[in-house]
Amino acid sequence: MRIALIINFELIPPWSDGIKVFARGLFDSIVKAGDTQVTIDNLDSVTKNYEYDHAHIVYPTGPTTLMKAAKRLKHTTTIFKHIVTPAIRFRTAISTNIFYNTVGALYGTRLVRCFSSEFVAQSYFMRDKLVIPPPIDTESFIGCPKDWDKLFSILGENGTKRWVNNIRKSDGGLVLYSGPLSKDRFPYIYVLNAVKHAKCQILVVGRFWGELNNEAISYVNDIVSYARKIGIENKVSIVSRILSDEEKISLINCADAIIQPFDSKLKNIAVDPPIFLLESMACAKPVITSKFPSLSSVVRNGCNGYAVDLHDPEQFNEALSNCLSYSQIGSNARDTILQNFSIDTVAKKLRGMYDAFSH
Repeated sequence: MRIALIINFELIPPWSDGIKVFARGLFDSIVKAGDTQVTIDNLDSVTKNYEYDHAHIVYPTGPTTLMKAAKRLKHTTTIFKHIVTPAIRFRTAISTNIFYNTVGALYGTRLVRCFSSEFVAQSYFMRDKLVIPPPIDTESFIGCPKDWDKLFSILGENGTKRWVNNIRKSDGGLVLYSGPLSKDRFPYIYVLNAVKHAKCQILVVGRFWGELNNEAISYVNDIVSYARKIGIENKVSIVSRILSDEEKISLINCADAIIQPFDSKLKNIAVDPPIFLLESMACAKPVITSKFPSLSSVVRNGCNGYAVDLHDPEQFNEALSNCLSYSQIGSNARDTILQNFSIDTVAKKLRGMYDAFSH
């Protein structure tokens, strides 16, 4: 079976872009689906003579791009268009809905929409007929003992940092945040207020600060100032680094819990469910997140993590205490990924799709 993965980027490190990581996992899942010959192509390099059984398109596409894809892939039985980014604005949701309904009427069953989550489909007022979630490499992302020497070696590499020496072994545990430094992804006032009332330390790893983004640097300075204002500068460590997978796994495993504190006024998220959250759960780490709608199908309170109101420090403190006390929460987190998001699980789902759309 000939399968094409159509992307507009290279599948090479660094793996700091969610859509790129999604495409890598999808490629691995296609290979594992069995009896497949996979070709990675850029749409501009595809000619009308290309013949595939199925093609997967994994990048944002407007009307012109998608119609060009359908024309150039006219000998392809099925084109699976992956929609992985939820609509944040109402106008975007409506225009995208109209576009796909129009294109769907033109190309019928040749064009199949695949969503990364039910929430993504609902955000565009569409039905989630096919959900292909972010595939997670559960053979690489696994739990392993804490290696503090390796942690400090990683944090000591080139990059901008604040208060790294605050990190130490303690009964209160280490909470890790990794991701963009912005108000919608890391609402620091709520997070630091919660940390103030807990015994834990927090390590913040910002991916984009090292690119000398003035807005991000200003945001980091705000975090530092607020930590000082409420007297917890000895509990906070901030580092700017783009991590390799190996480094990411080491940091995750040194943490006792992972925090993904999405603000209710989220402006942008590359892939839903968030891949870092899923990778952390694969490492058997409990996650503490805000009550963001899309995560209700992934994070189950008291079972594999907690979704809390970060405006209420007591909820965070109780969730963290339970995460530290009950190792089963971490085990359940990994089971969630193995059952729903592993490359093997997604490969089986893809195989079923290929069989269904080949007849």
